[in-house]
Amino acid sequence: MNMVADLFSRFDLVFSFLFVGLVMFLSFYVSKRFLRNKIPGAAIAISLGLLFAYMGGKKGLGDFPVFAGLTLLGGSMLRDFTIVSTALGASITEIKKAGWLGVFSLLLGIVAAFLFG
Repeated sequence: MNMVADLFSRFDLVFSFLFVGLVMFLSFYVSKRFLRNKIPGAAIAISLGLLFAYMGGKKGLGDFPVFAGLTLLGGSMLRDFTIVSTALGASITEIKKAGWLGVFSLLLGIVAAFLFG
């Protein structure tokens, strides 16, 4: 068991992605199978995330060496990932509807996030 904990501690960011993926999978599974999509899986995952953060110490679960990657994943890395995925997920038709002001605000938001975030 110590060997597994040491392995997860050494690759803490990879384990964090695995942990978040499992929480998301279980949340959507519970939502679909047991709650018949009455409560969205994302809402269950957010609630579990808040519960885990409360159960942790000063930095949430990041206080435990096995979950140390969650502090990096939940901080600026998640913000940057959200900005990039939003920009990549934008459709050309929606960008055309927004006009030049929408494109300018999107680019300004990305630049500001990288400079000041």
